[in-house]
Amino acid sequence: MTSKSIATEEWTCFYDAVNQLSAVRKNSQLVSEYGYDGDGKRVWAIDYESSVAQKETIYIGNYFEFVREDEAAGQGEGAL
Repeated sequence: MTSKSIATEEWTCFYDAVNQLSAVRKNSQLVSEYGYDGDGKRVWAIDYESSVAQKETIYIGNYFEFVREDEAAGQGEGAL
């Protein structure tokens, strides 16, 4: 875990057992989460706004990503 305060905001980064970024919090509010495959490549990312998932990104290989922006977690449309 690493923390840095900028003015009145405190940003905290969390890392997994192999030192890959797993989550980011701003003033204790979850901002982003990240997941990795067995080879250490990032395979998904979720960005939050007000504790509700707003954007989910699925990484497909080295060149493609699927992005879904939601009004509520688990709903919405996606595009490549």
